Amino acid sequence: MAVMARRAEVQRHLKKLNKQVIKSIKSPDGDIIDCVHISKQPAFNHLLLKNHTVQAKKAPTVGLHCVD
Repeated sequence: MAVMARRAEVQRHLKKLNKQVIKSIKSPDGDIIDCVHISKQPAFNHLLLKNHTVQAKKAPTVGLHCVD
């Protein structure tokens, strides 16, 4: 029974972490990178960052291209 409870706990945690992918890009070495909206980054789930306002400039995506 403990295994079932642990599995359910892990599934709840994964559901909370998984965010909607905006775009997938492929790096020059072949890695696929899934992009999520900056305000939906998992780090912002932390209590100390709950009301944090993101202040960032857009960075160029040199060497990366979209995967459709």
